Amino acid sequence: MIIASKWTKIAKINIIIVGDYMEYFHENRVYSEDLPLSIQSHREFNFYAHWHTDIEVVLVRDGSITMGVNDEKRQLIKGDMAICSSGDIHYFDSRGKYSDILILIFKSELIGSPVKWPVDFRFLSPFISSVQLDSSIWSQISGVLDFIRHEINQKNTAYEMLIKAKLYELCAMLVRYTTSIGIADTKKYKTHKRLEKMQRILSYLQDNYINDLTVIETSKQFKMSQFHFCRLFKSMTGVNFKTYLNTIRVTRAEELIVNTGKPITEIAFECGFNSIRTFNRVYKKIKGCTPSKLR
Repeated sequence: MIIASKWTKIAKINIIIVGDYMEYFHENRVYSEDLPLSIQSHREFNFYAHWHTDIEVVLVRDGSITMGVNDEKRQLIKGDMAICSSGDIHYFDSRGKYSDILILIFKSELIGSPVKWPVDFRFLSPFISSVQLDSSIWSQISGVLDFIRHEINQKNTAYEMLIKAKLYELCAMLVRYTTSIGIADTKKYKTHKRLEKMQRILSYLQDNYINDLTVIETSKQFKMSQFHFCRLFKSMTGVNFKTYLNTIRVTRAEELIVNTGKPITEIAFECGFNSIRTFNRVYKKIKGCTPSKLR
């Protein structure tokens, strides 16, 4: 049964939140030409594991939310923050909890780094506890985020310049008041390699979900044992391989059901399901209703 359903929009990204399941999404973020930045608040936010080269800063304004960044998972509460550096795999899970979060996403070129940020170091942890920072520093960071949100909403004269200046201030404070470590550090280097491999795995699933993918074949594709593949996948996405793959397929099927006149049976096979019975069962488990309800 569908418990709740709502549409959330970040820039040009559509995310569907239905029932107790997080939805996979296809990202196509489009910024304004002058200011590649988005800042929005969200309540009861759920977002499947994904990655992008943009920088993402998250502030929990109220309630609590589970968030995973690479191989770290944390229950965040009011006042806590998270920094997703370029390329970090991250997800949000508010199922069964109330949360109110602010998310700032921007291209690294806005702070003078054309490819990614940070380049020559990593934050020791992507998470910043509310008790970790002095209250005055926390107020400064929170104030910068509020300022950016106000300016982008009002769009007064020279707002782009003011926002860019505040982004430099924000990143400088994050670097100054949190712990970072050189990318050459052995432990972080290994983490970076795992991250790169997981990025390739997620991209592979996006490109090949219509095929009959299995853990055995996919782990071989990436020259990994099944055990290590499954452990890496779960640690970085928060779900197992089958759940993630099925969600990609179901979400793609939903797009086709809504936007085309193709028969549902044809759509099921086109999206990687080997029988209409399996498709109906998996679809109902994830969406809370049968595919035919969309028509």
